[in-house]
Amino acid sequence: MSPKIGIPLLVPMLYLVGTRMNSLKALVSNAVTAWIPGLAITYVWSGNTFSWSVGAYALSYLAFVSIYEVGYFVNDTLGTRRDETPRHRLHGEVSGTFSVAFVAIRLATLVGIAALMSFPESLPWMTACGALVALIVLHNWLASSAFKAATFIQMSALRFSIPILPLVPGPRCGDVLLLGLLHFAYPRFITYLEAKGRLRIPERRTARYALGSQALMAPAFAVLCAVAGSWLPLGIWVYYATFQAGRLVLPGGGHTVDVSQGHDA
Repeated sequence: MSPKIGIPLLVPMLYLVGTRMNSLKALVSNAVTAWIPGLAITYVWSGNTFSWSVGAYALSYLAFVSIYEVGYFVNDTLGTRRDETPRHRLHGEVSGTFSVAFVAIRLATLVGIAALMSFPESLPWMTACGALVALIVLHNWLASSAFKAATFIQMSALRFSIPILPLVPGPRCGDVLLLGLLHFAYPRFITYLEAKGRLRIPERRTARYALGSQALMAPAFAVLCAVAGSWLPLGIWVYYATFQAGRLVLPGGGHTVDVSQGHDA
C-alpha cells in the first residue's frame, strides 16, 4: 500500500520505511543483507568497541539515508515520468513546499552528522557520496532499463558501503566496496534485471536457488579474504549461506519466496 503524503514522511528514515521497507519481509531482508554485515564489518575492521560500532554505524547509516531518500523521492516523483516500467509508491499530491522541506531536512541531517563524526576527513566517503549523487541523477534521467542497470548495480554497492567507509581505515575501503558488490549488489542486480524484463530465472524466488547461488560465490569470497588479509569476508559468506540454508526448513522448503533479495537499489 502506498503511503500518504504527510509530515511523517519528512522524518529521515521514515520515507524509506514507508515506501520500501513497509513489510516484515523487507525489514528482515535489509537487516540480514545490510545492517548485520555492515555492523560486523565496522566492528571488526574499525578496531573500536562494539557499543561504539553500533552507535557510529547507526549515525552513519542515517547520514547515508539522508542522501538516498532524496534519490528515492526523485525516483517516485520525477523519475516515474521517464521510466519504462514505473512504480507509483506515493498516494496524494506532492507540493513544492513538501519537496523543499523534504530535501532541506535531509540536507541538515547529513551535514549535522557529518560534522559531528568528522566524516569529511574521509576521502573515500566524500568521493562515494559525490558518486552516489551523480548516479541518482543519471538513474532518474535515463529512460532505458538497459542503461539503468549500470547505475543500479553501482548504487547498490554504494548503499552497502557508504555507511561503513568513514568508520574503517582508508586501506579497508576497497575491501568494503568489493564486499558490497559480491554480497549485496549482485543478488539485487539479478532481481532488477528480471523485474525489468531483461532476464528470466524462474528458480530465483526459491530458497534452493538462493543457497546454490551463495555457495557458488565461495571462490570470489576466498580471493577477497586473500586480498584483504582477513577472514571477515569468509565469515560473511558463511553467515549468509547459513541463513539461506535455514530457509530450506521453513514451510514450503525450497519453494519459499526469497526474502533476501530486493528490487530496489
